[in-house]
Amino acid sequence: MWTEAHKSGKVNFVERYKNPYTQKWKRTSVLMEKDTPRIRKEAQKILDAKIVDILSKLKSSEMLFTDLFDQ
Repeated sequence: MWTEAHKSGKVNFVERYKNPYTQKWKRTSVLMEKDTPRIRKEAQKILDAKIVDILSKLKSSEMLFTDLFDQ
């Protein structure tokens, strides 16, 4: 996790994760008021929950390419 300064003066906490299907790196972020150890820990929990939610919504199909091609 790293921080980026936001134009409003707040702090953007950013975390990367890899999409298991495309193998591409994506990022998610959360905007907080300031950067303190307590807020940093809270932001990490929020980001972890967001990543778990995003990855759990990904769906895969066990369909073979030939079956898909025939449709």
